Amino acid sequence: MNALRRVLRAPWLWLSIAAVQLLLAASLAAPLRAVVRVAMGPYTIGDEAQILGPVLELIRVHPAVIATLVTSLAASVALGLLLSPLLAGAMIVRLAGPATVGEQAHAACTHFPAALVIGIYGLILRGLLALIAAALGTLHPALQILALIASLTLCALAVDLARARVVLDNARGLHPRTFLRAVVSAAQPALWLRSGLLTASQAALTLAIVVAAVHGVGTAWSPWLARALAVLATFAALWRVAVAVDTVHRPRS
Repeated sequence: MNALRRVLRAPWLWLSIAAVQLLLAASLAAPLRAVVRVAMGPYTIGDEAQILGPVLELIRVHPAVIATLVTSLAASVALGLLLSPLLAGAMIVRLAGPATVGEQAHAACTHFPAALVIGIYGLILRGLLALIAAALGTLHPALQILALIASLTLCALAVDLARARVVLDNARGLHPRTFLRAVVSAAQPALWLRSGLLTASQAALTLAIVVAAVHGVGTAWSPWLARALAVLATFAALWRVAVAVDTVHRPRS
């Protein structure tokens, strides 16, 4: 529960991050919304159960829709890959204890290169573990699914631990040994389970956002529900980072 208290004591942190993510999402969706509005003209999709057919027809008739969609998705992925390491230092410093905005900004800029490299190490490990999961899939599909879940949760925890050690313990973030030590620490069952449940919660909330957006197409409540779920997903992500901070953090003298 210490990790949860760390997040609750920093309400402006997760609310600010959620606001930034919502603003970025709205900005990236604006071009796609404009293109779809022009392509649809006076027509609308009235039934969410029949949304796939009209969408495919729209893409076939108006290639600009798929081009804009791919561009928006690519930009979203790129921003996500940069935003996470950029905010890592600020998040960890604030979750570790009280910190001014200046201290958080300094930590974000100072530790960005190391956080970025650690994220790349995490992607490499995910790729290697995905190959192992694919091999297990030849024995039984359930083994592949379990291996993928285990690898995703393990890598997320290892990245969080490595970044926390760089920020709080001045570990060498660019050195692979720092990440390897984090992987070994992440393999502890109790710690892995705590972090993994939060990773699963974040994934479930993301799926719920998609369901709310599709099921509530054309309704007034759907965008607000999706935004509320996005704020909760941000809270779950910060809680997961706080688990790593709580594991690494040593009280300041």
